[in-house]
Amino acid sequence: MNHAVARLVVRVMKAIRFSSRLATLTAAGIVAAAATGAVVVAATAGSDNDHVEHHHIGHDGAEGGELTAEQQVAIYKATARFNNVDVAIAAGYAAAPIDECVDVEGYGGMGLHYVNLALATDGVIDPAVPEVLVYIPTADGGLELGAVEYANIDADQDLATDEDRPELFGHPFDGPMDATNPAHAGATMPVPVHFDLHVWLYRDNPDGMLAPFNPDVTCPA
Repeated sequence: MNHAVARLVVRVMKAIRFSSRLATLTAAGIVAAAATGAVVVAATAGSDNDHVEHHHIGHDGAEGGELTAEQQVAIYKATARFNNVDVAIAAGYAAAPIDECVDVEGYGGMGLHYVNLALATDGVIDPAVPEVLVYIPTADGGLELGAVEYANIDADQDLATDEDRPELFGHPFDGPMDATNPAHAGATMPVPVHFDLHVWLYRDNPDGMLAPFNPDVTCPA
């Protein structure tokens, strides 16, 4: 991908609120404008995770808590359809057993987590199929996709060890963590020790694209 075009793609994706521009700025449009042959993950029609083409995405040296333009576009194209929460539900995602929107004083907010249990327990990290979708409540009572989250269960369930810490494009996951982590306040069932990594692709995060909390996200009173 041409570097100037890559920078343009990143600026466009960060500047535009996803929900208000989805109709005119589709993932396919971004890819077409970005380059030829640059995107390595593509989502096909339908609402089933099985309808995602899996191709190798290289670890190409993303640094500083960011993903490269190619990586961002690839994830965007594979997950953009999930801005419609009904599509996510049809694909196997369901509201996590947490009583309320995650918003922790001193940390920031996350929103509402929708988890695909089949993906969360398969031990596979695939950029095209995140285990969790993070939705932000809107003023009109709807839900807007804010981030995708990758998660993996810790093999030995020991908070003191991290030999199996996963990575995404060379970025190590946060954790290990359990129900004592602020993000899981209000969980109504046991939370296994796990690792996770948020990618704030759909909502700009001042703390960084891969930070767990977003200080600009708040939950309704």
